[in-house]
Amino acid sequence: MKKLILSTLSILFFAGILNAQIIETSNIQEIRKEINDDTLVLFNLAEVLTDTETSLGTQAWRKFIRRRVEAKLHDELTLFAFKNIPHKSPEASIPELIDELQSQGIVVLAFTSRGRPEWYTSQFPDIDLLTEKVLLEIGFDFSKTKLNKELALLPSLFEDFYHSGIIYGTNIREKDELLLEILQKSDFRPSKIVFVDDKIDSLISMEAALNNLNIPFVGYAYSKTKQNHASFNPLIANIQLDWLITYGQVLTDKEAIKIMNEKFFNIDLNQYFNEVIGKWDISKYNLRELPSPYRYP
Repeated sequence: MKKLILSTLSILFFAGILNAQIIETSNIQEIRKEINDDTLVLFNLAEVLTDTETSLGTQAWRKFIRRRVEAKLHDELTLFAFKNIPHKSPEASIPELIDELQSQGIVVLAFTSRGRPEWYTSQFPDIDLLTEKVLLEIGFDFSKTKLNKELALLPSLFEDFYHSGIIYGTNIREKDELLLEILQKSDFRPSKIVFVDDKIDSLISMEAALNNLNIPFVGYAYSKTKQNHASFNPLIANIQLDWLITYGQVLTDKEAIKIMNEKFFNIDLNQYFNEVIGKWDISKYNLRELPSPYRYP
């Protein structure tokens, strides 16, 4: 069930925002009622457009390893997983919804905080091309979005931050800051902006920034992906990481659970994780090339 989440804290800090609201939802179809012909619609990438078929690669797994390894190793392992695991949309209807909006001439763009050559804190070439490849595999083609006359120069004016219907932020540029600059330089003033993100703080920041331009804003805090992985078990994900590093094979959760029940009795989770990452040798894996993703055997 969706709910309005303008908390007391939000109201205190953003009392001047009269044309904005943030709504929590796990059903992407909820956004339809807020969209008209002159609406700018933005979708965050991770956890909104993309989900995984496995425990490996989930947001919960990324948080698990972030607390246990240095940033460089975190970036290598998460990119390795991203390149190889099967991806999907959190809801099967999302690609169809976006395709429908595009066919209606509505400006619908993807938005990520990662820069075109960035993966978290690390620099890797062609992250943007990898991102677009994964989206196409799922069923998203943001290059089909028709930019209006105000945004016609977006590809040239913001070449470092935009490609094929996707806005790429950076580690030093917040989403709200970048969007504000795009709107100001293009002189584009949509009748409303609808932004779907999984992070409430990102929506609140965007809400405040757009208030400066007096553009009505509706933010959707999307929770479906989190619900999909509510029963996350890090041991299952780490068995999958182990098999991927050792055998180049992506196990389904069902296969990993079978191995867990047969071979991993009373195992120390952290000890096993350390054993798994001890096998990691980046020199054996070219993370700088676009992959042909592994699929289930």
